[in-house]
Amino acid sequence: FELPDFHPSLQFLMNHQSTISAMSVSTAIVADVSLSVFSGHPYLGTNYDTKNPVEHHPTIHYLFENALPDHHPNIDELMTTGFSLPSWHPELDLIITQRTLSTSPAAILSYTCAILFAVVLI
Repeated sequence: FELPDFHPSLQFLMNHQSTISAMSVSTAIVADVSLSVFSGHPYLGTNYDTKNPVEHHPTIHYLFENALPDHHPNIDELMTTGFSLPSWHPELDLIITQRTLSTSPAAILSYTCAILFAVVLI
């Protein structure tokens, strides 16, 4: 039996055996890869589950390139054409999380400006 090109290598799985025994394979594969996006970012599953292309998105493939299995398609190209994740793929919300509004950089800037404005008025 030959593994498909997109499958994580058996060597990778063996190297992470202790991690894998404690959690699902999907979680172990993405354990070292994470990215947070702003609180208003669209829910990721909506775009990918319906095969809708994502236009005008910043380049992100380079952020994950070192952690992706060999022969993984280019994420940026997939986003522009639209696709559905295969059932075996790790859930995107394990990899990419939305920051809460209260910890968003824009919110923190707003809080800071409001405090400075209040100090100036006093």
